[in-house]
Amino acid sequence: MSWQRLVRIAQHRVIDADVPARAAQMSFYFFLSVFPALLILTATLDLFFDAQWLVRDTVLERLALVAPAAIVQALARVMDNVGSVPGAPLTSGILIALWAASSGMVATIRGLNRAYAIEEERPWWRRRLVGLALTLVLMTLTMLAMLLIAHGVPLAGALAQHLGFGPTFVLIWQIAQWPAIFCFVLLAFSVLYHFAPHRPHGRWQWVRPGTLLAIALWLVASLGLKFYVANFGAYNVTYGSLGTVIVVQLWFFFTSVAILVGAEINAEFESTMTHFATKRQ
Repeated sequence: MSWQRLVRIAQHRVIDADVPARAAQMSFYFFLSVFPALLILTATLDLFFDAQWLVRDTVLERLALVAPAAIVQALARVMDNVGSVPGAPLTSGILIALWAASSGMVATIRGLNRAYAIEEERPWWRRRLVGLALTLVLMTLTMLAMLLIAHGVPLAGALAQHLGFGPTFVLIWQIAQWPAIFCFVLLAFSVLYHFAPHRPHGRWQWVRPGTLLAIALWLVASLGLKFYVANFGAYNVTYGSLGTVIVVQLWFFFTSVAILVGAEINAEFESTMTHFATKRQ
């Protein structure tokens, strides 16, 4: 089967599976989940680092390269408020936030099951545990990426000075950190597609066609939304104080579409490979 035929079949799958409607449902749960998840990330990083400098000044600066300014500003306000919360309420808040953040993952599990045409047979508590586990894994990857962004260059400078590598080593690291961050993103998508659906996990695959497509779609959609909001968007005039909420919701919708389209491509690719393997036997 040619790539063109695979894409055409996957396109029909996307239409038949009503991806936009499922993406709208996922984006709603993502919206409810992102701020609890952000609270957990910021509070955890604050245990070891100065979160104001680490997250707000460095990570958000990188996020601003692909995300609309309204989203970055909204996330920055939440991060700034976490540092003012006392320890005990923050601890209990983190536990509640973790449960809330996993709701977005549970919605993603439902969407991926639909992409693979799988009936969910796990009890609700097991689905929630899987959602919690995946949420923790993806948050860990996010924190590692944040640390890489914030401390990668200073660490490279310290190593270069200690080992006598010179400024060339720092320059190489500045270039190499972006492929490294892409590897974190690739790993996050691969973990999601491998473990979230209720099916035999099979052999681990680092790179799948749908995974690469999902990442590409997410980047294009994020940059497109950023460009539109910066140059043509009059959402504040139309929606007033809800303008930022609308932009954030749109970003989550496009993210959900990218995840589901990638899952549909992966499902069709795996089905095609299984069919060819059966014919050879």
